[in-house]
Amino acid sequence: MGRIGLRCHRVERLKRGDVVTIAGGEGDYGSKPRPAIIIQSDLFSELESVSVLPLTSSLEDAPVFRVVIEPTGINGIAKLSQAMVDKMMPVRKERIREVMGALDRKTLIKIESAIALFYGMA
Repeated sequence: MGRIGLRCHRVERLKRGDVVTIAGGEGDYGSKPRPAIIIQSDLFSELESVSVLPLTSSLEDAPVFRVVIEPTGINGIAKLSQAMVDKMMPVRKERIREVMGALDRKTLIKIESAIALFYGMA
């Protein structure tokens, strides 16, 4: 799905808002490699895992918990996608294969608002 292939030099360099590719694993939403957004605070970068929102290009009409991400050269996403706020999950850092790009601040704020609403913090 990504068109920019910037290899992640060190997992410790991951930061909130990065768009990454996570390797496939077990589970309904992690069974194939897919792009995801690092959503966890940078304050917890010492942990072995990181919280992500998987992305999908199968668009749904669900604006409360599916935030539309427009493709740009900065975020590295190749086609219109949605951040699946309802599928936030932890991922071991060794499953992160590449950093594709990063979200702009405006999009990250939309995602933060959707998270607060969906998880009852708003």
